[in-house]
Amino acid sequence: MPRYAQSQLRWSEQAQSYVLASADQASSQEFNVGWLEQIASFSFHSRDGMYYTVRKQKVQRGGSYWYAYRRLHGRIIKRYLGKTADLSLNRLEEIARLLESSSSAQQLTADPQQEMTSSSYSLSVPFQEDVKVLSPPEPVPLLLSKLAPPRLPGFLLDRSRLFTLLDNGQQCAITLLSAPAGFGKTTLVCQWIAARRTQSDFPTVAWVSLESADNDPLRFWRYLIATCQALQIDLQDANAALRALTPQPPFLLSEFSTMLTALLNALAQCPTRGILVLEDYHVITEQTTQETLSFFLEHLPTTLHVILISRNDPPFSLTLLRARNMLYEVRTSDLRFSEEESSILLHHALPFALDASTIQRLHAQLQGWGAGLHLMKLALQKTTTAAQQAQVLALFSQNNTSLQEYFVSEVLALQPEPVQQFILQTCLLTRLNSSLCNAVTQQENAQDLLTLLDHSDLFLEPLEYGTSQRPQMTQQWYRYHALFAEAMQAEAHRRFSREQLRLLSARASHWYETHSFPHEAIDVALSTQDYERAAILIVSTSAEHTFPGEIYEPHTLQRWLEQLPENILEKHPLLCLSYATTLLFQSTSWQPDDLALPLMEKLLHKAEQGFRVENNLSKLGELAAFRSLLALRSGDIQASSRYAKQALDWLAEGQHIWRGLTLSIVAEELLQKGHFQQAFAALLEAQALCGAAKNHYFQRIALLKLAHVYFEQGNTQQASALYRQLLADAQNEEPIYARSYALVGLASLCYACNDLESASRYAQEAIAISNSQFLVYYEVQAGLLQARILQAQGQDFVAQQQLSALLDRTFASLPHLAQEIKAAQAHLALSTGEHITMQLWAASRLPHPTFSQEIGEKLLISRWLRAQGKLDEAAHQLELLLAATQKAGQTRRILEIQVEMVLVAAARKQKTEALQLLQRVLGQALASNLSRMFLDAGEQMATLLRLLIPQLHEAPLLTFVRTILRAFPGQSQNGTLAPSTALLEPLSPQEKRVLRLLAQHRSNADIASELVVSVNTVRTQVQSIYGKLGVHNRSAASAVAHELHLI
Repeated sequence: MPRYAQSQLRWSEQAQSYVLASADQASSQEFNVGWLEQIASFSFHSRDGMYYTVRKQKVQRGGSYWYAYRRLHGRIIKRYLGKTADLSLNRLEEIARLLESSSSAQQLTADPQQEMTSSSYSLSVPFQEDVKVLSPPEPVPLLLSKLAPPRLPGFLLDRSRLFTLLDNGQQCAITLLSAPAGFGKTTLVCQWIAARRTQSDFPTVAWVSLESADNDPLRFWRYLIATCQALQIDLQDANAALRALTPQPPFLLSEFSTMLTALLNALAQCPTRGILVLEDYHVITEQTTQETLSFFLEHLPTTLHVILISRNDPPFSLTLLRARNMLYEVRTSDLRFSEEESSILLHHALPFALDASTIQRLHAQLQGWGAGLHLMKLALQKTTTAAQQAQVLALFSQNNTSLQEYFVSEVLALQPEPVQQFILQTCLLTRLNSSLCNAVTQQENAQDLLTLLDHSDLFLEPLEYGTSQRPQMTQQWYRYHALFAEAMQAEAHRRFSREQLRLLSARASHWYETHSFPHEAIDVALSTQDYERAAILIVSTSAEHTFPGEIYEPHTLQRWLEQLPENILEKHPLLCLSYATTLLFQSTSWQPDDLALPLMEKLLHKAEQGFRVENNLSKLGELAAFRSLLALRSGDIQASSRYAKQALDWLAEGQHIWRGLTLSIVAEELLQKGHFQQAFAALLEAQALCGAAKNHYFQRIALLKLAHVYFEQGNTQQASALYRQLLADAQNEEPIYARSYALVGLASLCYACNDLESASRYAQEAIAISNSQFLVYYEVQAGLLQARILQAQGQDFVAQQQLSALLDRTFASLPHLAQEIKAAQAHLALSTGEHITMQLWAASRLPHPTFSQEIGEKLLISRWLRAQGKLDEAAHQLELLLAATQKAGQTRRILEIQVEMVLVAAARKQKTEALQLLQRVLGQALASNLSRMFLDAGEQMATLLRLLIPQLHEAPLLTFVRTILRAFPGQSQNGTLAPSTALLEPLSPQEKRVLRLLAQHRSNADIASELVVSVNTVRTQVQSIYGKLGVHNRSAASAVAHELHLI
């Protein structure tokens, strides 16, 4: 890149415009697209003296883009400017401000031993184009065997009488099979599917077998969406919405409505009907999971039927579903085996016949319990005498204790020793295949044993796979029947030592880890109290499947971390930080849970100690950022800003989420202190980083504040566009206050542009929303605006009442808001002539911590000084305010101050200076249409504007002034005032006569003759007229006289 560009574009103070030069010689060319097409580079010198090189860069497809280059701290900084059509003067100035703020930002070396109370921080300011959008990490693999129903055994009793129940259920949205364990719920559904699947119009079936680990809402819906892929529908939007639910700062409870809507819409587009089976739903107890499924069921499309298989009724409202005719129920009474079915089953399975009375007694004893009947069948198959049969018949009842005893003594004990060992070693597994069993048992014959158990009908259920799952499943998966598994697990805990059980689980955990099932690996490790291994797995899984700042499946993570002993947590500072994060996520409101705060603080202290020992700067940065967030949610803004600055010193460039969050928080303090250019730079980076990490919450916050900065800098078009876009996005999105913020911002902007009707509408809507959400700050800000609007509409008394009511409702704990209301009351009092009220306010006023509000209150005092005739004191105060706002780059306040300076100059009889300054202010306000400040200045401003009109030659500015004049109260249609009020100092009757003759182009001698006075007297009166009209010649005097209807 060349150090010196031959072409230059620079701001000229003398010409008050931008000028082009080539080789330091002035050029007659204009800055436009044509000029840009001719050159490859140029240097730009901004209004504030910042300069940089602008260079064109061509891309492969033939297009070209412009970039800004500047050397900062020994390195070249590159910033994207845009295409040729985008390269405006405003854009060039914007980049100049960015580079200026980058140049002035402190560059500090991070010290890991530095306390977290440091106030130093540094800013690097990439544009959106400079920040690489992060690709989402790969999700934890799903265990696809959970998406498969159990395979039916070779012989099953014909229970087609029950198929009619399931057929009838298809007329409703949901079928609920609710009965205790062992009543054949799953078997019945599988039988029905197998029987009906031969029909051409039978729906496609999607299946999920649920476990207790699926209580995590995110995991639950991952499995449900995954199984819905069998329905051949486009689930891309649903998966994207689910991915977006991975918690990020500020770690508020997730809102599932977007994901559920996307999923329901996708299901509604299904070309054919489908059936979704949720097996073992009784294991789901998490409230959020229950609530989201309830919503899902209430809004099911007609294309989907849901079958719930559960040991008990789900907790959501069945009454409501019944009332809507959405629910069909299959209960225990329906599932009981009839005496006839019991007889058929026993006669088919036994080599001998039982008499009718025995079958009748057996049926009465078991009460149609399928599992008991099956066990009875197996036991009787082993008997050879009537006495043995009688002993078996006496054993059974519907009792889990007797069942467990039977499973051990009559099923397990009769198996060969190798088979017994295999069953006891593998019964701890929720699902099993040959590879997993070989790893656990340290044998190589697992497949043979699994096949043997399957063929022996020993409570092992092969799992059936759909067509879409078969290519991904390289081995057959199985599961033990639930009742059998419970009995075998109890026996394994009785026979094996704790060390033996731990060894078995460790082998299973290693297999799960090796085969990319980290969640199962962690669960198994925790079940045998192998806490160190579990901790290591949690750390590696979190790092692999989340960005820094995210929580993957927070309910699951908290469940894991709650099980870890304190000494294990202390060894892993990252887990301490993660645990604190999950506790914050569980808070039901913005304010952190008071009961959880002590534990959070303890965990954060342990994490900080560990990170310092490791000298891990980036993690210390995350910790400081989390503390900043915690302080923000606790309402401690100062601590939040302090921690945010510290975090920025330590965070690495790739930690987008935390850097974006802390930059947003730091920017708020910069705005409070009036550092608008630095705040602008920080917010640009924050929104780019948050956008790249898809942290929409803090991206919206950054954009809202960015819109506010644009407004303060006088860029009303950009501010309006941002506010309106954010308003549209904030309809159903977090943060809650985003809509109120945008409405208040738009109301302020509309007021500044004198669109009072729109301003009032936005303010009223902001008040309504803020009131319903207890957003006191925004309710007050909107109320203050509404009072200003009422005052502008001439309703001073109503405005006064509104301010008084607003003050009464404002909490004493919010003194700065109360101060703003009192300042508004003083402003109203000054405009209505209540000088005592104004005097009392001015005498008791305390400094306001916010720069902009403090400037506004001091400006009000300057107006008070002018009203008292203390013009020198007012002028001095205004000069100080102007210097402060110019340093801050707060254009809107600069213009307001200069408007007041115009009035002070006019009051000091400095009409020429007043009109010159007024013309400059109008020229700057024109671009942003900031007209209300001139109207709020009162009748004196109207007079000055009329005096200025003859001096204006640019059509846009003349139109702008005429528009302002027409908006003053009491104006005629063309914007004229009565002659008596048109001048700062009225003309005398004799001067009016002289002016009339001047307008007729009469000479001084003619006028003297006409009025019978000397020529010298006429000359004196003409000079007096010039002074009062603010002109210097007869033509101008004539023009003003006609404009003001003085003649």
